[in-house]
Amino acid sequence: MHLLGVGLDVNSLIVAAIRVGVGIDYGIYLLSRICEECHACNGDWGAAIRSRAAHHPGKANLFTASIMTLGIAPWYFLSGLKFVTDMGLPLIVIMTSNMVLPLLGALSAFDD
Repeated sequence: MHLLGVGLDVNSLIVAAIRVGVGIDYGIYLLSRICEECHACNGDWGAAIRSRAAHHPGKANLFTASIMTLGIAPWYFLSGLKFVTDMGLPLIVIMTSNMVLPLLGALSAFDD
């Protein structure tokens, strides 16, 4: 938020809380899929992680974050209210980073 020029105040704490909540949701998607694959791999967690487990939550993350980002983008680009525009850009960055980082993590699981 510092890089975006948004100071730390009571309003920006809302953005931090949203980031934690969305990050946890995406982690739950991934863990749920790994558990499904673990059952298919007879309890082998390593095989479950290296299998196709990372592909499916990646698609879910991509879809969810894209839709949420498209819904939040007008806050920043079209709103005349300062609070809404101040929260719009950090939320767009949050949704994008929460979309990209799990996908990168999923890709790195296949490097082994």
